[in-house]
Amino acid sequence: MGRRKSSKARLCTICGEPMRKNGTTSSGRQRWRCMRCRASSAGDGGNARGAAEFRAFLVWATGRMTLAQAAATLGVSPRTFIRRIQWCWHVKPGMPRPTSPCSAVEADGTYVPYGWCLLVAIDAADGTPVAFQWCDTESRAAYARLFSKLPAPRALVTDGGAGCAAAAADAWKDARIQRGLNDKMCVLFRRVEVTSSGLACPAFPDSES
Repeated sequence: MGRRKSSKARLCTICGEPMRKNGTTSSGRQRWRCMRCRASSAGDGGNARGAAEFRAFLVWATGRMTLAQAAATLGVSPRTFIRRIQWCWHVKPGMPRPTSPCSAVEADGTYVPYGWCLLVAIDAADGTPVAFQWCDTESRAAYARLFSKLPAPRALVTDGGAGCAAAAADAWKDARIQRGLNDKMCVLFRRVEVTSSGLACPAFPDSES
């Protein structure tokens, strides 16, 4: 059985994992070490090497930099670079829970390769992400998990998916549900018939004046 992690352990400033005591400095200060990313710290400044590795990893993984170019930023070979950033793949991104409810929240899902879907909730006022949830499909349960991370807003903007609406009805009973403008336009264009003489809209006949 592995060693139990203390709830009072210092959290790693690089990957967020609880650190372990690792002796003391010559001045008697407690030294801490993260067993995941190997960061070592005796103060509040974190670990410069771990921070540099993580920055290089992010630039390489999300940008156009080649492996050789990324390795050069750390002054190492590509083989050494791969070994040194191995821990970065295991860092779980976190997002602090908002302390006050948003006036309106926009929620939607984006499907990515390998069967995953990322649900994201943003503050409709400024577009700031406030919560996210990984899932395999935009189900009621998945959206319920997303909404559980947020205080109830006054309104929810959604694409009209059944899973999202059902979860909102359970978690945010008093929130108004509003269809997004882009979704409304898509529905409108699906119902508009394009003819040789222009646009005809059988579903929305012209009203007599």
